[in-house]
Amino acid sequence: MLRKKDTESNHKYLFENVSECARTDSLNEPFGLHELRRALREIKKYSAPGADRMSYEMLQKLPKCFIKAVLKLYNQIWTSDDFPVS
Repeated sequence: MLRKKDTESNHKYLFENVSECARTDSLNEPFGLHELRRALREIKKYSAPGADRMSYEMLQKLPKCFIKAVLKLYNQIWTSDDFPVS
């Protein structure tokens, strides 16, 4: 298992002129519509639905206005750190 220090020393170019805060801030930004669409497009077509019984195929076929609502919900969960229990 690689440690953070090993990764940083092996991939110095990734961390040049980037502060610790800047590295993590971009990871905490809300998701964009293009990111959600790409994730839905690239997911395995026949994966099993979760506890909510929503399949990825169902999400892929939602109209644009509903995709935006799903994105808003995901971002609200992400930025508030209030993840659903189940």
